[in-house]
Amino acid sequence: MMAKYIDADKLADMLNAKGDMAVGTPAKVFYHVANMLKNLPPADVVAVVRCKDCKYYADKQCKKIHFIARDLHIKQDNDFCSYGERKEDE
Repeated sequence: MMAKYIDADKLADMLNAKGDMAVGTPAKVFYHVANMLKNLPPADVVAVVRCKDCKYYADKQCKKIHFIARDLHIKQDNDFCSYGERKEDE
């Protein structure tokens, strides 16, 4: 199963809003869970640049990898690599 990343701050805000509407024990539970979310460490993820959005991608080839590896690399639009750099907005 693929991981699903969420905006923890937004979820904590939603839980606090629910806590504001609740009374007694349920309110405390909402606030407690919201505080737990704020204390979680961030996920170890990085943004990737898909080949179709990379400035080195043209004609199904990655020009940078082709130059570095001296080999032909056929890429698909949704592939990505560690050399990816986003194209400048035109």
